[in-house]
Amino acid sequence: AFVFGFILLRPVTILMGWDPQTVRFINFYMPTILFNPVLNGTAVGILRQQGYFKHVNIIHAIVYGLQTFILLATWITKVGSLQVVALEYAFTEIIESVVLMIFAVYILQRTEKYRNFWKSGMTLESKFLKYNLSFGLLLTFDQILGNVSTLLINKYVGNFATAYLKVITRICSIITKITNPIGQIFYPELCKWITERKYKKALKVSIRYLYAILALGGVLTFVLFSTYSWWIVIFDATMVTAKYQSMLYFIYTMLSVAIICIQQMSLALDMMKANLVIVAIADLSYLGLIVPCILKFGVYGYLMLQILQLIVVFFSKYIYINHEISTLEKNNDA
Repeated sequence: AFVFGFILLRPVTILMGWDPQTVRFINFYMPTILFNPVLNGTAVGILRQQGYFKHVNIIHAIVYGLQTFILLATWITKVGSLQVVALEYAFTEIIESVVLMIFAVYILQRTEKYRNFWKSGMTLESKFLKYNLSFGLLLTFDQILGNVSTLLINKYVGNFATAYLKVITRICSIITKITNPIGQIFYPELCKWITERKYKKALKVSIRYLYAILALGGVLTFVLFSTYSWWIVIFDATMVTAKYQSMLYFIYTMLSVAIICIQQMSLALDMMKANLVIVAIADLSYLGLIVPCILKFGVYGYLMLQILQLIVVFFSKYIYINHEISTLEKNNDA
């Protein structure tokens, strides 16, 4: 990721027409962007597995609060540049990574089962490694899709559309923060049912979850649509005109949350190869259509294409899951 980031920086800079200051900022901040999730991911995984959810959230909250304070201070005092802000962000995120890693090591040392874990060496099972690499590729496809979309919106529609979408994304993230824990709780149960060969029960509960989220999303979207002019001015009065674009993004968010359990079920059934094929075809088709859609319909084209891509992926996975369940049940009967 680090090497490809620097390789792709020049062609993307030419495409977007970025100024030298922006390029310097990216060169400075890119290492933090790339390495922070790697350092945090391991430590957070250990701490959550050991039941320290509250402590992880407290550390995250302190760092986010510090970053917000830095941004506000920079904005109010008008002191500093992009490089200064990048340095401050990098500093806080490096501290966060170090604190989480030290805390994780401390917890492991306190646990008798994992004490002196660094002396035990490392073994890699091929199946485990293959699964994780495939899952990493799935995440990579999603990351490429999101970042390329942002770049193209910025280039062909303008900075306001990019900023507007970022604001709406942050509002929608409140919804995902509420619903994500449900998915995290549901996944272990889903895996349990799969191992117990209760395939139809797992699928039925996943579909019920989808219906429940869609119903809740429909009500919430209607409320937000009815009260849009009241709350959107908190962010920017010019965004009042983007009412229908906002609703489309809310619909997209609700759909993406609703199908989480179907996506999790495909993972629990070890459909990694099928997942990769489905996502690769859908994402490549999306990338081929996004520029014409943006040029023709602007932000509406981008949002409608996102919704269409999500629906195609969902139905493809749903059809394949039904096929996989039928095959497994036939094998069990045999």
